Amino acid sequence: MQISATGILINVNNKPIRKCLEQGFTLLEMMLVVVLIGLTVGFVNLNLSPDAEDVLDREANRIVALLQQLQDESVISGKPMVMELNEVDQQYFFLVPGKDGWIPLVDDELFRTRSIARPVNARLEVEGFIEQNSDDLLSGEAAIVNPRLIVDPEGGVTRFALHLAIEKSAVTVTLNERAQFVVKRVEDST
Repeated sequence: MQISATGILINVNNKPIRKCLEQGFTLLEMMLVVVLIGLTVGFVNLNLSPDAEDVLDREANRIVALLQQLQDESVISGKPMVMELNEVDQQYFFLVPGKDGWIPLVDDELFRTRSIARPVNARLEVEGFIEQNSDDLLSGEAAIVNPRLIVDPEGGVTRFALHLAIEKSAVTVTLNERAQFVVKRVEDST
């Protein structure tokens, strides 16, 4: 019997005889595929894990977009609106005037309570705000007063500086001279 170039056995009468040859991958080929898959997963993992500055920039840009929307909403509705930052819980929420003072927006998809992306740390400085505890005279309990960023119906915004920091990176969200929200990178002084 002879074997043709295609691996088919040919008998003496020149009629092909099919032989079921066992075929498979060698150990070397399998190891090469495993190494290539490992390298691919490693590169994807490196590209998917954001660095600290990316997380910080994304959070700052998200807050700027929300503040611009808050400013637009205040002008359209003709009512002042507030963003308040709870620095202890690292959450911020939005308030509108109610009968008994400021009331939080709870059923609003855009202006719902939001948490600062971890591990970003936020601190809000508002012009004229003095950090203190106020005593609630009716209940006798002390309430923590959080800084509030007020947007008036004409589009004016209380002067403020929102400081966001993560590891050794920091940015500050402020207003520029044209009353637009801007993000400024804080240079490390060390």
